[in-house]
Amino acid sequence: MNRSSRVRKGVATLVAGCCLSGAVFGAGFQLYNEGSAEALGLGAAVTARRDLLSNTWYNPAALAGSEKAGLSLGLTLVAPTYTYDAGGPGGDQELESAVHKVPHLNYVHPLSERWTAMLAVTVPYGLGTEWDKAYLRSLYTTRTDFLTRPVMGIPQEINLMAPHITPSIGYRVTDEWSVAAGVSVVYADFYLQNILHPGAAAMLGTDEMEFEGDGMGLGYSLSTHYQFNPEWAVGLSFRSHVDLTLEGENDTRAMGSPDIEGDLRLPPSLALGVANNSFERWTLTADVVWTGWSSYDKLLIMNDDNNTVMLNSEKDWDNVYSYRLGAEYQLSEAWVLRGGYVYDESPVPDRTRGLELPCNDRHMFSAGVGYTSGTWGVDVSYCFLLLDDGDAGEGLGYIGDFSDANAHLVGFSFRKTF
Repeated sequence: MNRSSRVRKGVATLVAGCCLSGAVFGAGFQLYNEGSAEALGLGAAVTARRDLLSNTWYNPAALAGSEKAGLSLGLTLVAPTYTYDAGGPGGDQELESAVHKVPHLNYVHPLSERWTAMLAVTVPYGLGTEWDKAYLRSLYTTRTDFLTRPVMGIPQEINLMAPHITPSIGYRVTDEWSVAAGVSVVYADFYLQNILHPGAAAMLGTDEMEFEGDGMGLGYSLSTHYQFNPEWAVGLSFRSHVDLTLEGENDTRAMGSPDIEGDLRLPPSLALGVANNSFERWTLTADVVWTGWSSYDKLLIMNDDNNTVMLNSEKDWDNVYSYRLGAEYQLSEAWVLRGGYVYDESPVPDRTRGLELPCNDRHMFSAGVGYTSGTWGVDVSYCFLLLDDGDAGEGLGYIGDFSDANAHLVGFSFRKTF
């Protein structure tokens, strides 16, 4: 591997490391349920629904041929908890308390009887984690086996936001069948702070090192929807990978030039969903989502000036599936009740589970309510996320275990038709 390719790989995996601790501990760092309050309440099992504005993101083809323009916007608040116990005299440590904000906007504009323009603004990847500095420093002194860690240390604070701006165009081929295509403009902003190994700290004169930067990239989406009859529908939505061109720097000139540059690939995904309203007042949905995480094999950080390996950590992630169920009950003309369940497989192998993403398989239980009056409406949803416990990854030199992981999510959306 030549120097430039090593630098690109280094920044790619550096930023991946920043992404890896999504505050809701999603499949990798993917945030799939937070696209709107209505989607959150249904466990994001919405790919086959024709009547939800949030499908400007999940499946634009389902909205092709819409008769009215519509706008929805809102926010999802996420409050995560996670505990790490290294097994030493310092006891365990919880994530620093934080409430993360995930905004969303969806707009639908009919161009003709069959053509529809759409816009989705979402944050499908990102958020972050923060651990107590004193606790991480103590691991080097209370647990001598931690001295086998890579010299560039332990991730202490990680933040990433990767908003997608996605205009789409949909066409209703027949009354039953519709298709859509879109382009995503993606901007990523990241920050990573490490607590350094004592050996590196002595050499550099500090036990902290920061990395930050940003970049942009493009992706595309293709989707289709078919309404078999008034009771049954199916939807299929593909989202491409996104290659982000990145530029950044670290704050330690003792390692040479602070500049780093490179690429990051966000994974592709494929969603298949069905919807049924055979039962009076009920709409039932089920989705299966595949995400291609196998391209993430290691966390490698290279210095741009002298090719020094700053961090080299095996990841070896897997492709995974997410299984989603949703139910909506039309309580009255104005009110709907929603519920959902999600089982997400974690792409992180047991042997490479670390502080940058201490996740395991997860369960999500959600409920929501929607109110409509004339041309406007509001949606509110709540979700409780529960993760399985898991051992720290011995393949990375970690010790101990991760437990008591959960998160509370609250979503708010405002809707307006024109």
